[in-house]
Amino acid sequence: MVENKFENFLSDLRKENNLTQKELAELVHVSPSTISKWEKGIAKPSITLYEELAKALNVTSVELLYCKKGIEASPAVCLDEMHSSIKELILADQKRTKKVFLQKIIICVLAVALLLSVFSSVYLYYYLPPKMKIVDEFYDDAPEPLPYEKVYRVVVDYDGRITTEETIKYLAYVRSNYRMYFTEADAIIVTYHANYQGREHIDDYYAMAVAVPTE
Repeated sequence: MVENKFENFLSDLRKENNLTQKELAELVHVSPSTISKWEKGIAKPSITLYEELAKALNVTSVELLYCKKGIEASPAVCLDEMHSSIKELILADQKRTKKVFLQKIIICVLAVALLLSVFSSVYLYYYLPPKMKIVDEFYDDAPEPLPYEKVYRVVVDYDGRITTEETIKYLAYVRSNYRMYFTEADAIIVTYHANYQGREHIDDYYAMAVAVPTE
């Protein structure tokens, strides 16, 4: 069998029988796009479909196999060549099956990797406490509308998801370790920044907490 003749032979037979690709597809129980791939040489039909395909096209399986009319379906007719042709078709089927299997494995691996990545991101964001670090501190005039004159600013840069609970905990730490500044400041203001850009951006904070001596 000459493989590159098959698509032309199939197309000619279909037209001879006045069949559209859709009609032929219905006769052999495949999709019209499959017939189109066969006629373009993109794919070959499974060996198990040859008998049904030959019947739909009014030829014998041997004629379809050799892409030539007039070949008798006799064991004596090119037996070795027919055996070789069938073997080629079986090997082609096996290659297609292996390719599909490998594609499914790759898809599964990528899906698992994506799920792990999403799970890791969600876990890091929602369940791990944020990393907080004091990056700046200085005396300053109290911002409006706070009822103070002079305050001590503590700027905290954080990485992760910050919550009200986390800010309260950190405020307790600041109140305990920075109480000496209450001698000159009316209050300590702690501001939390996702990416602190300097004092000119001191008001670009995510949250603010205030500690006063009377607390």
